[in-house]
Amino acid sequence: MGKDQELLQAVKTEDLLTAQRLLQRPRPGKAKLLGAAKRVNVNIQDADGLAPLHHAALSGNKELISLLLEAQAAVDIKDNKGKNTQIFTECPDI
Repeated sequence: MGKDQELLQAVKTEDLLTAQRLLQRPRPGKAKLLGAAKRVNVNIQDADGLAPLHHAALSGNKELISLLLEAQAAVDIKDNKGKNTQIFTECPDI
């Protein structure tokens, strides 16, 4: 499983620590040792067109929502039914 899929699975299962680890940027010195480190696609979509932010919003997990937004997750991605994450995140507590 690639890191993108791993992020999607972590959000689906509300595994905050794994999501944080996957979205953590490598330190400048470490990035050189690893070469051009590929960033995780925070906007990956599953077979239903749901992105990690969709899943976090559907579960109501505010910590994951904040983490994904800080990682530049797009709020305008539409799922296969034409719904975007703004519909799911229109909550005054978030």
